Amino acid sequence: METTCGHPRRDISHITPIVGGVSGGAALISVIIRCISIRNANSIHLDDILIVASLVIAVAFAGLEFDLATVGFGRDIWTVPPNNIDRIVQVGAPILS
Repeated sequence: METTCGHPRRDISHITPIVGGVSGGAALISVIIRCISIRNANSIHLDDILIVASLVIAVAFAGLEFDLATVGFGRDIWTVPPNNIDRIVQVGAPILS
């Protein structure tokens, strides 16, 4: 209805990959710096293991964000195909809640 009335289509789907990439890159750099400092101290503790594990999980969620952006997350709902809406809800609802 909106597009037939001449309203412009809104598409901010490019923001999600940018935010995911920048924050993921910052996290990766932080973990690399942490691992270098651990190597110099010659002692690995539980917190160091958990930091690396959390980075692995964060990378997985960033991958899902890139997937959501490709199927239409960030665009007007009436411009997204119904199958893609289902995909966004199935994948995005657990992430966004």
